[in-house]
Amino acid sequence: MKKLTLTLLLLPLALAACGPGDRIAGMHIPDIDVPINPVVLNVPDFFSLEAIGVFSNRSFDYDWTCTDDQANIEAVFATGEAAVRIRILDAAGALVHDNTYSIALPGRVQAVTRPGGMPGTWHVHFEIYAIAWAGSLSIGADLGNMNDRIVSWGGLNLYGTQLFHVAWGAREGFFELRNGLNTGSLRVRMWDGAGTLRMDETAVAPFSALFQRVSSTGAAGVWTIQLDLAAFSWDGAIELKAN
Repeated sequence: MKKLTLTLLLLPLALAACGPGDRIAGMHIPDIDVPINPVVLNVPDFFSLEAIGVFSNRSFDYDWTCTDDQANIEAVFATGEAAVRIRILDAAGALVHDNTYSIALPGRVQAVTRPGGMPGTWHVHFEIYAIAWAGSLSIGADLGNMNDRIVSWGGLNLYGTQLFHVAWGAREGFFELRNGLNTGSLRVRMWDGAGTLRMDETAVAPFSALFQRVSSTGAAGVWTIQLDLAAFSWDGAIELKAN
């Protein structure tokens, strides 16, 4: 699987995609807008953005040359209260990623775009809903064949639905929630490369133990993972990968 790397300095949390002006569940965003001037480096197979600001709703759009067919996304949340939507289209205009990552406490999210994207000029769209934000974003093409996985850890403020597509073989899917949930619930579903449901598990708060589940063996191909989120974990971690 070929990849690009997306690194964003903020705080972790995955939410459903939201349109401009939408409010993120659990966040109060005042009508403040202090413009920020991000420092951007945009060259073939590498993109970076650094910015500091206090604002409510801002959006940024960039065309970026990616010679790979998949993206590896890493969002590292450092300070502030914010939520960031990342929407990526490949060179054919196909949607390969559209999720929102939101702040509760410092932490990190790692994810991937849908396998099989069209190399060429990709379009990257960011929507930032924040009170205060200091962060950076980098995207770098990786021609190595790394294993697809989804990881988030830190203060997880989880609301909405998050959808991922990963390239896994004829294996089992693995889900782990460490340090439990303070409130709410988290449901994870996995469909294998043939579209057969292989996992449907729900973790319900409050609990502080380790929650691990393994799916039945599924067909190779593009697996679909859906997280339905209505929870908060003070210092937790989530991992999804091929077992």
